Amino acid sequence: TTAYYRSAHGIVLIYDVNESETFLHLSQWLEEVSEYACEGVNTILVGNKCDLIDCRQVGYNTAKEFAEKLDISFIETSAKDSTNVESVFRTMAAELKAKLGSPLTS
Repeated sequence: TTAYYRSAHGIVLIYDVNESETFLHLSQWLEEVSEYACEGVNTILVGNKCDLIDCRQVGYNTAKEFAEKLDISFIETSAKDSTNVESVFRTMAAELKAKLGSPLTS
């Protein structure tokens, strides 16, 4: 699995906003990214299942502050109703383009 990290230009870390355990496990994933990925790899934090409002266990501001401390982008999504799913990929592409300095082909 370390080969996946070494060749990655971008990493999307996804947790379930309705399962606090998934948010707590982010530190483990970030350790792996730090250990195996190239320095400066672009990372985005994604809170999924934001459509399930009544089940939320991880607050938006909690996750946003976590991402800000890491200096990474943060987006909440819903795969069920497609909320912000495209934004994750557009954000990643824009950030990679800015870091790598060359146009990305479509």
